[in-house]
Amino acid sequence: MPPLRRIDREDDPDLLLYQSLRAHSRRRGDGRFLCEGAPVVERALRAGITVESVLVIEKRLDRIQHHIPPQVSLLVIPDRWLDRVAGRGHQTGVYACGRHPGWQNEHGAVTTLMTLAGRPDPILLALPRVTTPRNLGAILRVAAGLGVEGVLLGEQCTDPFHRQVVRASMGTLFTIPMVRSTAYADDLEQLAHDHDTLHIAVTTSEDALSLYDLDHHLPATPNRPVCLILGHESDGLDPAIESRCPLRLTLPMQRGVDSLNVATATAIFVHELMRRRHLSTNPSAK
Repeated sequence: MPPLRRIDREDDPDLLLYQSLRAHSRRRGDGRFLCEGAPVVERALRAGITVESVLVIEKRLDRIQHHIPPQVSLLVIPDRWLDRVAGRGHQTGVYACGRHPGWQNEHGAVTTLMTLAGRPDPILLALPRVTTPRNLGAILRVAAGLGVEGVLLGEQCTDPFHRQVVRASMGTLFTIPMVRSTAYADDLEQLAHDHDTLHIAVTTSEDALSLYDLDHHLPATPNRPVCLILGHESDGLDPAIESRCPLRLTLPMQRGVDSLNVATATAIFVHELMRRRHLSTNPSAK
């Protein structure tokens, strides 16, 4: 059983820490970030994330206690203090203080990503500039759930350990390899040059190839790494990046709709790539 401590003072340092994590939203300079909700906390623990402590209200203690390893401090507060930790928003009653050690080998992002991907022909996501936390969280949940092998984040992306990203991903971001690029265009070029990666730009441009026509232009599997590149929620992809992609795909819209939410689009395009991979390795499924 983990060591259990009941907090009975409003100025307790551990309680103040959780209030600080909520107030700042983003990962703090010391690497600490907030997990909210029992499923998110449990996924962080299973994924081997460094969890310094778990804080629960009294009535949620039985829900989480048996999931906490002995090296993690378990803090319990009175139910009536829930607002002090959660504010008026996401009141799950179960929280954790995680710690991210910082991005490793940022200048070797491509090598790190391909090593973490774990297979010679991974399907990767490249996100130069997704700035809305809920969108990034939803994209990472899609990536983890559908089997994407790695994600390359640009410096202009919102922090993936922002509390809203962690929450929207339901903690699935802990299970997918992510690296951050400090030289995005160069890293995309290195992926193509050193690893023969096929770059696919997702765009709303009218001259792009329809996703529905992909079978006529690409084998069921290219037998090479594929990197699906998605742009900013409003501005799309930087033209300089889009122009370097040998394949530009769009999803035709109906009834005057100009585009889909970037997370929804990600799900559709990733599903199609995974479907094609499945068909290539399971011919009888065709």
